[in-house]
Amino acid sequence: MEAREAVNGINAGFSEAYDRGDAAAVSAFYGDDAALLAPDQPTVRGKRDIEESFKEGIKELGGKIRIEPVEIVAVGDWAYQWANYTVKGGKKSVAGKFVEIYGRQKDGSWTIRLTIYNTDHPLSGGN
Repeated sequence: MEAREAVNGINAGFSEAYDRGDAAAVSAFYGDDAALLAPDQPTVRGKRDIEESFKEGIKELGGKIRIEPVEIVAVGDWAYQWANYTVKGGKKSVAGKFVEIYGRQKDGSWTIRLTIYNTDHPLSGGN
């Protein structure tokens, strides 16, 4: 599968899982030793800890996530995405941006290896 197609598929699946409140399904898009670099928090490493981080985030925010890719670039077995996101309709609303690095696995599938994100403004009440 080509990187752009894979990243767009991950975005769609990630959004569907987040919207259901399913942190386990969200974390399934990450590699076993992936890292999550969230604002004002220590680095989260490994699929299990990433799941716990998303579980807390979904609990705090709720709502629906929208991901809007700005750029997807692939070189060999590596790709990155720069995108904007919004979460609305839950307990709080937030908008921000993120960069993700993806790695192609031996079976040809792609997983998220690293996510770093931040918000554009402080969290506000839900919309």
